[in-house]
Amino acid sequence: MPSLSGDVAVSGPIRKSERTRLALLNALRAELQATGSYSAESVTRRAGSSTATFYNHFESKDEALDAAFALLMSELLSMVESGLSIELVLERGLHGFGEDWLRKCVQFFRANSVLFRAAQARSLLSPAIEEIYAHSEALAISHCERFIRLGQAAGVFREGEAAAMARGMMILAEGYNNPAVLRLSAGDGLHDELVRCVVQLLATTGETL
Repeated sequence: MPSLSGDVAVSGPIRKSERTRLALLNALRAELQATGSYSAESVTRRAGSSTATFYNHFESKDEALDAAFALLMSELLSMVESGLSIELVLERGLHGFGEDWLRKCVQFFRANSVLFRAAQARSLLSPAIEEIYAHSEALAISHCERFIRLGQAAGVFREGEAAAMARGMMILAEGYNNPAVLRLSAGDGLHDELVRCVVQLLATTGETL
């Protein structure tokens, strides 16, 4: 089963086997996003490797998909952690932060939409996918809660139960992985309403767009 973090690297130089595994996972993701399906043969062809190498790293196509999803969620957590920036709120205001947060989330979901759908379809049959998702969601909520507590301490976010506000913010973000949202362009009505939702969740009393 893939690690929950999805990390494939270790401290120091990456060993050849880890580089090969990462190349296979990235090839799987690229193949899936480009064609909507994948096989050991198509993945290894894209990675410039062999089918035997694929099965040296993964027992099956499904196990490879689990590992690719774990890597994806690790990258999503990194995006969440870096995107929740109090410095950005202080520099650009809450509306500027809301626009930046929506843009980053939509870009990430758009670039990985097919893998998300494939993992969702497999989740009913894969305890690994469910475990990876639950663990990653809990970590993402903890990043949100820390961000909210920092904003409250700085006086730029409203008072409230930080844990509940963090869950609300994460539910909003998960909703961005929606076909209507993935087709968004800046300036249309839905874009502005979604930014408004972030602002209203965090804003101090009386603050408006």
